[in-house]
Amino acid sequence: MSSAYLPNFSYLFVPFTTKKHELFSDFYNSISNNGWHPLNINNRYLHRYVVEKSHINSISNATRFLLDKDFAAAQGVPIESVVYSTQEHEYKGKEKQRFYFTIDSVELFVFDTSICILAFKLCFEKTDPFAIAAAQYFLRKISTEKIFCNDTPTNQEGESFVGLSEKLLSNASENIPLDFFFYAAANNEKANFLTYIDVPQQKDYHKELFFLKWCYNNNFDYYDDCNEGDSEIYQANPNVFWGISASAAVCLVNKSEARAPFIENVFQDNFQKHYLMTYILLLHQKYMMYLFLTKMSVGLEGNLEQLKQYKEMLYDFESHYMFSYISEIPQYQRFYSKTRELFSLDALFRDVQEPLLQLMEIKNRQDEEAQRRREQQISTSLSALSLLTIVSALTDATGITSNLGWIIPESIARYIQLSLF
Repeated sequence: MSSAYLPNFSYLFVPFTTKKHELFSDFYNSISNNGWHPLNINNRYLHRYVVEKSHINSISNATRFLLDKDFAAAQGVPIESVVYSTQEHEYKGKEKQRFYFTIDSVELFVFDTSICILAFKLCFEKTDPFAIAAAQYFLRKISTEKIFCNDTPTNQEGESFVGLSEKLLSNASENIPLDFFFYAAANNEKANFLTYIDVPQQKDYHKELFFLKWCYNNNFDYYDDCNEGDSEIYQANPNVFWGISASAAVCLVNKSEARAPFIENVFQDNFQKHYLMTYILLLHQKYMMYLFLTKMSVGLEGNLEQLKQYKEMLYDFESHYMFSYISEIPQYQRFYSKTRELFSLDALFRDVQEPLLQLMEIKNRQDEEAQRRREQQISTSLSALSLLTIVSALTDATGITSNLGWIIPESIARYIQLSLF
């Protein structure tokens, strides 16, 4: 299961952030000193502006880290050569059984938005797509499904993937509380999968892709003529078939004799580099918007200063990480566009922008109030000026009639003054 070419593997993703945003930089600075090796990401299939704006192109500002295997073993999470299993579950009406897999590697993706994503690379013992879909159905219950290591006593209690994640990050997060699946209610968290499976040639793979893209087990019904608007199945080329939903993206490949060298030596490598990074960029967008909705937007109502800060953060995120177009290579752009649509990222972004409507309303009310005050001040000033003009006119009139006293009687002079008033 650890050969160069893998017949199947799945990335299981565990998102988290620091509970206190101001501690994120401390967490980031401690990662490389606690079992994580920085990796340079030179992704030629992503446009240069995407890579540079996203700050993912240099080790000095690393986004991607690889877990050291010896460090993992020291933390009680051996990887690569050790077999793990799920809890016992019924499958296809048979006696309860476990689904076996290895953890081939663990990577950590860190973004300066404070969003972090752990990627566990799992290789399943069975290559049957329906068995893998069933295993993922249970494993995506990330905090409640217990997994067991066969190198430990059989009476062990088991550990969830969230628990394993906490162990692997315990040194880096010492005195820095982490918040896994920060947007979800406790015990209701669901992980995303990105899956690759080598399958035999057959007429079509619609049923396999249906179960895999939703991470369904055999208890779910399949309708051959179902037409779903919230998921996608498409054929990328004669040997590559994709199924995508909000829960998972799965790629089935069949190695015809002519295409086997390309599949084994090029395509699988591209999948682990470019498709994985593309999916990570999409997950980051989704999780960041969840962060806006569940944490950053709390307490903003009527707080103009915080709303302004929120606007600045949202603008920074939009300009650095929100892209509709990332690649001139059609297969990568197609995968990106379809997944982006199924994640409903545009709709999420509209929800994220909702608090800014408050900012606009507050600003409009303030502008209207300021305009009303200016108009009132102008009106008051004009009234005062009019009064001063009248007083001045009266003063002048009094002076004139007083000077004419030697010509006209005093009573007539007073009448003239009153008439002028």
